[in-house]
Amino acid sequence: MADTPNFDPCFEGCMMRHFRIYTKDGCPHCVNAKALLKSYGFYIEELNYNPDDPNDQRIIELFFDHGWKSFPLIFEIGVLPNKQALLIGGFSDLKDYLDDEL
Repeated sequence: MADTPNFDPCFEGCMMRHFRIYTKDGCPHCVNAKALLKSYGFYIEELNYNPDDPNDQRIIELFFDHGWKSFPLIFEIGVLPNKQALLIGGFSDLKDYLDDEL
């Protein structure tokens, strides 16, 4: 029998809400945003920016593409048509978004 590939239920029909958060070390708003999402039991996909890693330049490009200049940058995954990500914004935007949604 063939090995089954690693499977994350939040990407295949999971009802749990999925958030992607771009963070950096030493960012208090990043810590607060993750704690808020965890308090609701949401699935969190964290991508931590490392300024010493040349591959992380893509994170900065993503920020510029969305007109964003500070951390965190938060998306809810799969809520738009074709399972696209919805830009939430930063920590205060996340609080407002969840207050409106829940």
